[in-house]
Amino acid sequence: FITTKLRNSNQPVEKALPSIRHSLELLQTEYVDCLLLHWPVPETRADAWRVLERVLDEGLARSIGVSNYQERHLTELLEHCAVKPAINQIELSPFTYTREVVRACNENHIAVEAYSPLTRGLL
Repeated sequence: FITTKLRNSNQPVEKALPSIRHSLELLQTEYVDCLLLHWPVPETRADAWRVLERVLDEGLARSIGVSNYQERHLTELLEHCAVKPAINQIELSPFTYTREVVRACNENHIAVEAYSPLTRGLL
């Protein structure tokens, strides 16, 4: 299962698709299982999401999602998207837990994927 992210500096429309194609080339694959927007960058997130929807439609990704989206970001995205995110990758551990985000994901059938679940080795 291969997941990769569209980093913040590559979210502008003119950079997004070339960046994704370059990632596929580096990974030596025709598609990834999941492609995520790395961060909800205010100026670019809406257009970047439309690029991810196109990538999904073209078969370059099997699923698309977001990373570090809070409840307000999810609400905004869900109001305008054609395809709901499959995943929201957030920092989630016994010590870092945002109930509102997890609740919003559950209510909208968006899988929560934890990063730093062991709090960077502190457990």
